[in-house]
Amino acid sequence: MILILHGWQGSNPGHWQIWMREKLEKNNISVCMPDLPNKDFPILSEWSDFVCSLFTKYPINKVVCHSLANVFWVHFSNKYPEIHIQRLLLVAPVSFNKIIPEAKSFFPLPCKQNIIHSSDKKLLVLSNNDPYCSLKDAYYIEKYLNIKTKWLPDSGHINIDSGFGVWNFGYKWITDN
Repeated sequence: MILILHGWQGSNPGHWQIWMREKLEKNNISVCMPDLPNKDFPILSEWSDFVCSLFTKYPINKVVCHSLANVFWVHFSNKYPEIHIQRLLLVAPVSFNKIIPEAKSFFPLPCKQNIIHSSDKKLLVLSNNDPYCSLKDAYYIEKYLNIKTKWLPDSGHINIDSGFGVWNFGYKWITDN
């Protein structure tokens, strides 16, 4: 099963995450894209408890994160090092160094991180002009996570506002065996 995690305030209609969920369902691939608790004023412990409960209910083997969900996954993989997945796709993280006041419990990030060990294959997708993550912060995230990175030039926050309603690359990468 593929778990798709939205960021702060969720994913609006037309967002590539919604398109991906619909395409997965159409192709009879198990997918879960829940509304995370308090998406406008998220609390890390609530998201952690909620996602942990999903792992106890479903055979999740792949995870897709967007925006604040990337910060969440860093915390989650540290809190639950026993959870291991096949593939992890991290897309357009918010800055790891700039606190979002509405999501302050997500910051700061842990000093050490377990993402490297949390999945067999992982990919970080960044843009050079993301309004939620400066280029300097994007380079910091790339170094902090120390995983394979794909840069999408001039792609903003890799969401519907920057033209990502359909995202074939992300779909192909997460569904690849």
